[in-house]
Amino acid sequence: MRSVGMTSPINSLLRAMTSTLLANATVLGMVGRDGIKDRRLLFSAEPYVMVGDMESKDLSTDGDGLLECFVTLQVWSSTSRREVETLADLLRDLLHDAALTLDGATLVSILHVKTVSRREAKTALYLAEVQFRAVLG
Repeated sequence: MRSVGMTSPINSLLRAMTSTLLANATVLGMVGRDGIKDRRLLFSAEPYVMVGDMESKDLSTDGDGLLECFVTLQVWSSTSRREVETLADLLRDLLHDAALTLDGATLVSILHVKTVSRREAKTALYLAEVQFRAVLG
């Protein structure tokens, strides 16, 4: 059992993913220092990346603490599908099979699962959802 003061492996994974993305000059140039968010803020500068769905499942069989996480990063833009696809490609290239360092956990693997893009009817914004599967130990 984890004590109250310890870091959540999922939050540690999200911090490592964010740090990796913002360390890339092209990503930083496209979204800016505040361009990766955990919630949608109205009137945010675009494009931006938002943490979408997060699903986790305990994979441990003998108390080894393995955790499977499906993380979806959403890329939003009012400009074009090309812009969200370009940024989605960067996310995929930077995070697929990346050697991320986590606080309080070990990343066994992180792999790209799928990318889906569309134009959202309600907002008229372009959206690309980039899903990764991470296994944490």
